[in-house]
Amino acid sequence: MGKRVFEVTDEEIEATRKKRYAFIKGLWNLLVDKGLVDPKRLMLCSPLVDEIVEHYLEDWIILKARYRIEKEIQLHKVAGLMAASILRYRPIVPIQNDLNGKQEIYINEFFAAMHGLGICGDHSLEVCEGLAQEEWFEYWFDDFLYLLHRRNYTSEALNFIFETFSMFRFPNNIL
Repeated sequence: MGKRVFEVTDEEIEATRKKRYAFIKGLWNLLVDKGLVDPKRLMLCSPLVDEIVEHYLEDWIILKARYRIEKEIQLHKVAGLMAASILRYRPIVPIQNDLNGKQEIYINEFFAAMHGLGICGDHSLEVCEGLAQEEWFEYWFDDFLYLLHRRNYTSEALNFIFETFSMFRFPNNIL
């Protein structure tokens, strides 16, 4: 008996593409609405978002084929792949010729981390809001941003960080 080749349908690809775009745009809108991003100083660059989503889809197809995943990929893996793609293409760009402090300098890291945490919370933007209110979060998040901005990592390492986070915070989403 020959080796079965796993294929992803065009419909699955298009549904995943739409889901990735929707969550990126939703997170951006949330950050603007909450005053965490000033759209007069920073913008979400659509061509770079296109690059992020297409890069993610390539990795997503390879991952599904490599591990013969017929249904959904675990959320922490989606989070890690997307965070790596966001940080590769850095879609939030300055409109002004300067950046104001750590918040704007680390904005793509902030965006990638919050995006990943929201994905782990089953695509919930409310998770992003709720976590920031918790006592432990600021310390952990600052360390995570430092890692993303200053240190070396792989998408697999990000998968592991999001998996560990999910084990404690969203254990039902690991299955």
